Amino acid sequence: MPEDPQTQPDQAGAPEHSVLPALRMDLDFQPSPAPDQPGLLIRDSFHYSDTTLIIPPFLLRFLPYFDGNHTRGELLQEVEKAANRESAIRLEAHLRETLDNAGFLQGPRFQAMREDALRAFRESSVRPASHAGAAYPGEAPALRAYLTENLSAHRNGHGTGRRTPLAVAAPHISFEGGWQSYAAMLSVLEGADPESLFVVMGTSHYGEPDRIGLTAKPFSTPLGVTHAEPALAAALASACPEAVLREDYCHAIDHSVEFHVMLLQYAVRPDVCVLPLLVGAYFEAMRSGGFPDDSPALREVFRSLRAIADEAQRPLVWLLSVDMAHMGRRYGDPFEAAALTGKMTEVEELDRARVAMLGGGNTREFWKDVNQRDAELKWCGSSTLYTFTQVYPEARASLLSYEQWNIDHQSVVSFGTLAFDR
Repeated sequence: MPEDPQTQPDQAGAPEHSVLPALRMDLDFQPSPAPDQPGLLIRDSFHYSDTTLIIPPFLLRFLPYFDGNHTRGELLQEVEKAANRESAIRLEAHLRETLDNAGFLQGPRFQAMREDALRAFRESSVRPASHAGAAYPGEAPALRAYLTENLSAHRNGHGTGRRTPLAVAAPHISFEGGWQSYAAMLSVLEGADPESLFVVMGTSHYGEPDRIGLTAKPFSTPLGVTHAEPALAAALASACPEAVLREDYCHAIDHSVEFHVMLLQYAVRPDVCVLPLLVGAYFEAMRSGGFPDDSPALREVFRSLRAIADEAQRPLVWLLSVDMAHMGRRYGDPFEAAALTGKMTEVEELDRARVAMLGGGNTREFWKDVNQRDAELKWCGSSTLYTFTQVYPEARASLLSYEQWNIDHQSVVSFGTLAFDR
């Protein structure tokens, strides 16, 4: 008696009643940038996999079947609407195997890739420059020339005769979009004492919410290797075990701290002393409508960071890696955004109003505005800014530069450079 075709394995080697693995939802999905290859571009922001796939339009309707709830038989039935049985089996197997081989499906292959990446970061003596050769030149002479040419062209008198502030908040946008703000940042940092400790507090794009990611590793860039502070890192992690993630893998892949470290090396010296932190989004405060310091664990982080600052036996400068609003199609808005026109003129007013709150020390009003408008403005750095204001309640911000940049023809990011003084 023949087997039930729904339980009989086909030439792909898996029974049709088997549940398809789920597509990872932490991947980067965006429209293909190649006109000759339309479809959906998928890549791994966490760099567990180096593969980039472009799924053609014809196959896009099949991706929802990879949700951990549908069977192979259900997907085959859908594919058979456009192909004969034999072709459908081959197409389904090819799609499934391609996604799995790329590490884009939940399962053993992805878990092995993830463990390999985490192990490599743990065992590395440095944090390598993950964006060198892509976001900026990968060789020291070319990188110095690149920075000198572009920063010099956008100085505009920033920083003339000014002492180094307590902190500088500056963007982590692509360099080509933000030279004016980066020039403003460098202009007030290049006179810093080379012996200073620089606390580089970046905005975490991939880390756990309501947590601070920490690494004790020195950063290696084309300009050299920074000096690490393992004792300070260990003390912070020990004092705040509920809120601090030690050797957070996100440091290996996030550009937020890397960009600022590399610029510090250019402006100060290659072996500059850096304590790198990544601040996750304060989702609990946004969910509840309260404040991040309602959390005892985060209050302890703020207190411990201030203690590190007060007990430092050398000058200390803070760098905050922050972008502001993210508007337009790319960011889920139902409209196309153009820098400094239309809707973006209103965004500039809202951005400047938030900065004015920081300038007046109105940090509670700042966070209330974040709670009220975060879904609209989508600032990438509100938690980082709020953290600093809780470490230094006496700090007051002044805006040195403000920019908007069309990251694509439908979407805009706003950002700027702020100096914080006591």
